[in-house]
Amino acid sequence: MTDTSLRLRVIPAIAEINAAAWDACANPALEAAAQAKSEAADPIESFTLKSDYNPFISYDFLHALEVSGSATARTG
Repeated sequence: MTDTSLRLRVIPAIAEINAAAWDACANPALEAAAQAKSEAADPIESFTLKSDYNPFISYDFLHALEVSGSATARTG
């Protein structure tokens, strides 16, 4: 029988998570878009492929919010 239980763990800071692992989950199309961009001859085509990227859920953006104090329990 397959285990269908779910485990949840709260991480107090994004710095405790591997950046590459986070970005692979948050923006999985990014790596594929980068590969396609390097292979594309048409700059419009490469832009379209990269448009699936969401910078607001990237590790770097969230880490910057946390480090600057913009995203804390006090500020919400």
